[in-house]
Amino acid sequence: MQFRAKTCGILEDHSNFTYEKLSKCHGLNVVPSNGAMYVMVEVLVDEFDSEVTDDVTFTGLLLDEVNVFALPGSCFGAKNFFRVVFCAPKEILGDSFERIKGFCDKHKK
Repeated sequence: MQFRAKTCGILEDHSNFTYEKLSKCHGLNVVPSNGAMYVMVEVLVDEFDSEVTDDVTFTGLLLDEVNVFALPGSCFGAKNFFRVVFCAPKEILGDSFERIKGFCDKHKK
């Protein structure tokens, strides 16, 4: 029972951390996880330059430019969203979220 409580506590902390950090990124709207080990993040395409046309181009450029992998929401029938899994150690998540923020700042209109 202690393992389960500890694991759930860590995941809740990571979920809150993810929501807090990504909510500060230009052009993104984060949907709280609600018990999952990931969040869905809406890409507000109109707030980005012409290179970002949808979730697929956003995630492709994110990988190419700042080496962060996120799944396009189109894989799940959620166009203009992407999925971030937050099971990694918090230090790695923090670094990834800083890279995403820099990417969003670079591509904002």
